[in-house]
Amino acid sequence: MVLGIDHIELIVRDVDEFVEFYEKLGFEVLLRTAHHGGSAELKLPGENQPVLEIHSATGEESIGINHIAFKVANAQEAYDDVVS
Repeated sequence: MVLGIDHIELIVRDVDEFVEFYEKLGFEVLLRTAHHGGSAELKLPGENQPVLEIHSATGEESIGINHIAFKVANAQEAYDDVVS
C-alpha cells in the first residue's frame, strides 16, 4: 500500500531557473550539486513533504518528469501486491 510520495524527479534545461521558480512558490532548497550537469533538491516546509529533485538534461534525456517514487512500508510486499 502506498503511504505517500517520497520524491518526484524533473529533468529540465535550466536548473537555476526552476529553482528560482519553486523558491517563489515557497519551496526550500535542501541541496545543490554538480550531479547530472547541475541538480537541486527542494521541498515545501513541514513534515512529510515529498522532495522535488531537479536536474539538467544530459545526453538524450527528455525534458519532463523522469519518475515519481512512492513511500511504502515494505518494498517487497508492495512489489508482490502489484505483480500478483
